[in-house]
Amino acid sequence: MNQQNNNDYEVYTVQNVRYALAHSTVPGVLTLVLNEPVHVHASEWKACLVHISELCGTKWVTKNKTQGDGVVYVHRITT
Repeated sequence: MNQQNNNDYEVYTVQNVRYALAHSTVPGVLTLVLNEPVHVHASEWKACLVHISELCGTKWVTKNKTQGDGVVYVHRITT
């Protein structure tokens, strides 16, 4: 079960972050839902970033950390 905090968004772990992604038009490749952030635990953001990159076949080059809630917001940027 994914943890939820008081802001009513799901916080994923490296084990279940794949469920935050959608199927792409390429078989076996996942993608993020447009304008939908993926919330992960701050302690696992690097591992989640690597795993999402592998699942999506995308290079991730930026992150934005919120103030005080310990959740890291990762955005897809392709190069």
